[in-house]
Amino acid sequence: MPTYQVYVKTNTLNEAQKQKAAQAITKAHSEKTGAPPFYVQVIFNEISDSNRFVGGFRFNRHLWIRGDVRTGRNAAERKELMLAMIQEIAASIGWDKNAIWIDLCGIEPENVLKYGQIFPPPGEEQAWLEGLPRDAREIVNTLIEGRG
Repeated sequence: MPTYQVYVKTNTLNEAQKQKAAQAITKAHSEKTGAPPFYVQVIFNEISDSNRFVGGFRFNRHLWIRGDVRTGRNAAERKELMLAMIQEIAASIGWDKNAIWIDLCGIEPENVLKYGQIFPPPGEEQAWLEGLPRDAREIVNTLIEGRG
């Protein structure tokens, strides 16, 4: 369910860095929340210099991540997740952690439908997975096995 939109200046990250950043985001999210890695979706959005402003002025020297995640975690857990994510990303692609910004946005689990099923609250992922219909489970198994 978690969807992380990564916004970065066009041609700043190469394909290998995008892969490493996506893996870092997935690892941090999965380790800190207990959600399975196949839940995590990462989308890269490249922005030209003329299309990003901060404080009313052109500013395109950072990597900004907007994460839509399920509600149900407290402030300390969310903070731990964001700090772990910044550390993982910075280490994996060689960026200054101060140039990585994260905004987490909470979505009620009952407002998320994937694989034809409403998503469970945090902590109920295994039961949800076991209850998926066969055709949905086959799709999920390709992700679990890394065959995306």
